[in-house]
Amino acid sequence: KHVKGAGKRALRLKTCDDARKLRTCVGECFEYASRPDVASPDQVEERSRRVTFLIVGGGPTGVELAGELHDLVEDITRPQVGTYPKLDGAIRVILAHGGSDLVPQFDAPLRSEALRSLKKKGVEVILNTRVTEVADGFVRLSTKVR
Repeated sequence: KHVKGAGKRALRLKTCDDARKLRTCVGECFEYASRPDVASPDQVEERSRRVTFLIVGGGPTGVELAGELHDLVEDITRPQVGTYPKLDGAIRVILAHGGSDLVPQFDAPLRSEALRSLKKKGVEVILNTRVTEVADGFVRLSTKVR
């Protein structure tokens, strides 16, 4: 199903070129959130908005990306050694999946472990939820009512 605005405002991860573009965009987000215009304490919300990442799809690629992105965040925000220690606590990694289980093609114990592992890392996992619109500054989600 076509999601309004996704073609223009969302990145995909199907090819090596897509991966390179994604890597560049993620780095630019960290830089953008580190700019002096959002460094003051009263700019916490704007700084966080600039480094909130929504990954759509809880298949193997989405789950792996969410976990790896969160690991990157842990590395770059470490005091003294991280490149962006001032972003600690501002970065959010969110994984939205339309189904009730992540990696549905795997056996139940692996599906449960994927969810447990991501949540333990600090990835925000939203199940039974689809993206219905991607616009400038927001994403509209629709959650299935059970």
